[in-house]
Amino acid sequence: MILPLLERLSLNKDFELKPFKAQINAPLKLKNKRTHLILGHYSNHQFIPYNNNRYESGAIQALAQVDSIALIDEGVELVQGEIEILRFEN
Repeated sequence: MILPLLERLSLNKDFELKPFKAQINAPLKLKNKRTHLILGHYSNHQFIPYNNNRYESGAIQALAQVDSIALIDEGVELVQGEIEILRFEN
């Protein structure tokens, strides 16, 4: 995940992350008063949240162990079924 971010920060205009649809592996309850960035893995057409979406905001280990993210809008309390994710392929 770090290499794609550095690539983007280097102003490489050819680098682009393309969102795509994936099934979340299990329903996930969220607090609806905020926007969520969910770290996870993409495997076999499924998005699997890292540690069931339980980690602290400064968890560097979580960033090092994921290959994709899902951005969930404010007001969503339950995430299930098909969601849009970004995958960082190195």
